[in-house]
Amino acid sequence: MTAGAMAALQRIRARPPARAEASRCEFCAQPLAERHEHVVEFSTGALSCSCIACALLFDREGQPLRRVPRDSRYLLGFDLDPLEWASLMIPVKLAFITGKAGAGLGITGPRPRASPSGTRGAAALGPAPSMDIRYPSPGGIVTAPLDADLWISICSRHPELQSLRPGLEALLLNYMERPHQLFITPIDQCYRLAGLVRSAWSGFSGGSEVRRHVHNLCAELRGGASRA
Repeated sequence: MTAGAMAALQRIRARPPARAEASRCEFCAQPLAERHEHVVEFSTGALSCSCIACALLFDREGQPLRRVPRDSRYLLGFDLDPLEWASLMIPVKLAFITGKAGAGLGITGPRPRASPSGTRGAAALGPAPSMDIRYPSPGGIVTAPLDADLWISICSRHPELQSLRPGLEALLLNYMERPHQLFITPIDQCYRLAGLVRSAWSGFSGGSEVRRHVHNLCAELRGGASRA
């Protein structure tokens, strides 16, 4: 190695490590704090990082872009019964349920159902929503479709779930701990949790670091959440 090359290598080694570039608002390019707002695009479900000033521009119903809400609701004392949980066929103990942004739950417009004899029977709930179950894994978020009639049936028995806004919020189910913890929480918090799980995963079941991250994030959500 020449003297010039050696000197260049020494200069490179002496440089301080590069700082990670700060996140910027994807609408106005202002630098963002680590915890910041997000805006969801209804057509794709994609999230954009945003400053609060830009996020407030998308805080009205009927817009193709919508500000992701900031508040969680802790469903204190609420749980699915064992048959409801089994019917979801979730293979892990941490998952969240959401759907296409702006799709609605399909549970607010009861319509009469015709019986085989032609008479009107019990009210049916419609139209069917487009919902899915998502759960973190070491390879990222795994998504499975949720039967619309099953979801409507569960929501009809549990009014607590009927305020959920698909795409903006999710029903977060933490069955890793007892008592089970369920939240209606902003969708970006679920993606944040999925990122923590993926980065901390070890071994077959995730390991103690995953359990610690799940416990801490749920404690944070409980601390800042309203009670529903």
